[in-house]
Amino acid sequence: MMAAVTSLPELITGFSSIVFIDSPDIAVGDIFGSCSFNLLILAVLDYFVPGKPFSSVVTKSHVLAGFFGIFLITLSVISIVFGSRFPAIGWFSSYSILLNVLYLIAIRIIFKNEQHIAATIVGKDVPLVHHTHKDISLQLVIKRYALFALMVIAGASALPCIVLIMVDFIIEGIEEYTGVTIIYHKSEEIRQMITKQLGGGVTVYLGKHGFGAKGENKVPMDILYSVITRLDVSKLTAEIEKIDSDAFIIMSSIKDTRGGMIKKRRLKN
Repeated sequence: MMAAVTSLPELITGFSSIVFIDSPDIAVGDIFGSCSFNLLILAVLDYFVPGKPFSSVVTKSHVLAGFFGIFLITLSVISIVFGSRFPAIGWFSSYSILLNVLYLIAIRIIFKNEQHIAATIVGKDVPLVHHTHKDISLQLVIKRYALFALMVIAGASALPCIVLIMVDFIIEGIEEYTGVTIIYHKSEEIRQMITKQLGGGVTVYLGKHGFGAKGENKVPMDILYSVITRLDVSKLTAEIEKIDSDAFIIMSSIKDTRGGMIKKRRLKN
């Protein structure tokens, strides 16, 4: 119960950042950042333990949990560095299955270790201690838990969107636009993607190849030009990458626009 409550913000923030705003970086940064900050909390708590270091008054059983935590974090870092080398199963990596299995094994080992420690202290018949609160009913506890959990879920779901708005406001301003010029022979496929998938406007210029990596080439082609918000650049480039990674893309900042079809907010997925 305690683990579910303390990890609920990271879980919901990671889920909403991937599903709602298509930003896996926020999810990964949230998880690793929380791990680092939680370790900092241990260092701060050391100042409030009177007479001796904080680490000297806790049981040695935490060493096992810490070891498994380091092991799982190390595997996660390896998966980020060498993610493309892990075979995919459907739409997710086989690493995800490995991490879940190892986590369950780690929890089982920690649980057995706690049972062994308790048995060696007072014998095999260890009575379970139940902390009761007669003035609070189980039904009231469940209701309060559900209420606070919903509050955490609502706040964590909105957090990625709030972060993106704040970053865009601080760095780029409220209405900062980017002009994108796309030069590639698959211009019609890219144009369809921008207008239908992203809901953006496109201007088509009639041009032709000049001189490039393959030498002189004067074949006629369409040149696409679209104006999008700064936050939508990563989404646009990701969609173009799916069509063909060789597309030539030119981007430039635009301070203001008048008329035309301009998105005033982040493009929906």
